[in-house]
Amino acid sequence: MKKILYTGIALMIASMANAQEQQHTDEVEQAQYVKYKLMIRPLELLVPNISITAERHFEKRSLGLTVAFKPATREQGEIIGATGLFGNYRSGNMLNEAYNALTAGVNSKTYLHPQKKKSVYIDGQLSYRHWWFDNKDVSYRNVEGCRFAGTRTERMNVYNARILFGCSVVGRGTRKTKLVADFYGGLDMRFKSWQYITHDGTVMDLYHSYLKETGSYWALTPYVGMMVGIGR
Repeated sequence: MKKILYTGIALMIASMANAQEQQHTDEVEQAQYVKYKLMIRPLELLVPNISITAERHFEKRSLGLTVAFKPATREQGEIIGATGLFGNYRSGNMLNEAYNALTAGVNSKTYLHPQKKKSVYIDGQLSYRHWWFDNKDVSYRNVEGCRFAGTRTERMNVYNARILFGCSVVGRGTRKTKLVADFYGGLDMRFKSWQYITHDGTVMDLYHSYLKETGSYWALTPYVGMMVGIGR
């Protein structure tokens, strides 16, 4: 009778220990999962472009909203940031010190393993960015392409659609707020339209008292990036 009693107690203790271990494992896995993310693109701060992305996770999917602002750092003088290797004036906006920019975008991710520490995902993104500056006395002297000097007003609208493959990483620990990071790459399809107005200046070495230039184009290019932030 005692043997049966001791055996029963031993089985009960083993069962409780196993249940406690399973609960601890579940808590660790749950701790590695975050419902909300708030992230920035750190490399773009060097431009500077201040970009903030907020995401809400739902099971294997997430929805995100991105807003960004790039302030101009040049009010007059020679534009130098978009020359050299990045000398295509219409594609070097991010390095153009005269430009301001506002961006708004949405994205939707599909995760393959939403509750693991590392999660591979497919991300679809749509965004709109508006570039502008008004009546600035500036010059741009790329001898192999566009060059101008005068009082300029510029507008550019960019519409992007991206398909990206990426990996989300959630930091270790049992705290609710964790460090998170996303690494991604894929294809970026965009449509650009622009309007340039020059007053009392030269364009391609020809003087104009007033010149208005407009145009547009489609492009498909590779796209890679990273975001870091906090999750909860």
